Amino acid sequence: MFQQRWFKIGLGLLIVVVLGFAGYGKAQVKIKANSDRTNNSKVGVVNLDRLYKAHELTNQIKHLEQQIVNAQLNLQGEQDNLNQVKKSSQTQLNNFKQQLQSRLAMIKKDYQSKIKQEQNKLKQNLKEYQKQLQDGIANKISQRKNKLKRELAKTINQKQKNYKQQLEVYETKLAKKYNTKILNLRLKLQLNSLAREEAKAYRQKLEKLTSIKQKKIRQQKALYDQQLEEFIKQKKEEIQKKLTTYQQQLVKDAEEEFKVKQKQLEKEFKDELIELNQKLKEATANQKQGLKQDIKSNLEVVKDQLLSKVTAKIKQLKTEINQLKKRKKQLVSKREADINQVIKKVATKKEIDLVLTNPKENISAINLTAMVKSEM
Repeated sequence: MFQQRWFKIGLGLLIVVVLGFAGYGKAQVKIKANSDRTNNSKVGVVNLDRLYKAHELTNQIKHLEQQIVNAQLNLQGEQDNLNQVKKSSQTQLNNFKQQLQSRLAMIKKDYQSKIKQEQNKLKQNLKEYQKQLQDGIANKISQRKNKLKRELAKTINQKQKNYKQQLEVYETKLAKKYNTKILNLRLKLQLNSLAREEAKAYRQKLEKLTSIKQKKIRQQKALYDQQLEEFIKQKKEEIQKKLTTYQQQLVKDAEEEFKVKQKQLEKEFKDELIELNQKLKEATANQKQGLKQDIKSNLEVVKDQLLSKVTAKIKQLKTEINQLKKRKKQLVSKREADINQVIKKVATKKEIDLVLTNPKENISAINLTAMVKSEM
């Protein structure tokens, strides 16, 4: 009956086969660090690398190892994809936020421009209305002034006629007073019988009376002219006073109208401003909602789809790698068992007590590699 012990040391597999016959008792082999052995023991060696290479399962194991490497590379690639999807999603989210801020800034700028336009419109309307009132005042004053001038001209003409009639009456009175005397003197001067001295005296007296008459007429006319001038001056002052009072009343009325118009336009501006602010809020809310919908319908859906797809792929690859490793482990174990069984068979056949695998030092031993290889 044979008994055997197997020892594995480091990367090399130490296989100890202890063979014995029934009746001889149990054979014992002591393995020391310097590889000492009993003098009667036969030692064999095998090259496991050559045996592994020759074994029928090695190609399958190598194929599995390559599949594991490929799967691990694919797994790393998918994990990189996962990180890239997360990073890209965050970048897209930041881009969406920046886009939202840009859109909101444009909307705000647009409504600020509209508000500015309404402010300018209010100022322009007030300015135009003020000019309209001023033009109205100027036209009314001009019309009133022209009317008063026409009335004054008519009054002056009437006054001039009155003075002319009064002057004619005055001249008639003077004629009654002086014309008889003047006529008598003229008749006397026509007489040829007058002496020179007498004619001279009559002539001087005639000139004096005529001069007095003309002087009184001139004085009366000057008086009427002065009265007419004072009358005209007085009437002009009255007209100017009336125009000033009329202008003050027009300005007062215009100021009241302007205040009413200003309140009306300011109310319209306030209502328009409220409406614009409401539209701004609605536009801002719509943009935010629209962007959220875009994010939800585009970014989040795509992100979830990609994450789900990549995560599923990673899970699949991990499962595949575990299965491949498990299969490899099974094949490696089977290959080890097959090789160990053949080594045991050859060692028994060759009566080898101790078999070393891939020894690190040169030792005196029988190389069983070829025989084991041929038996596999």
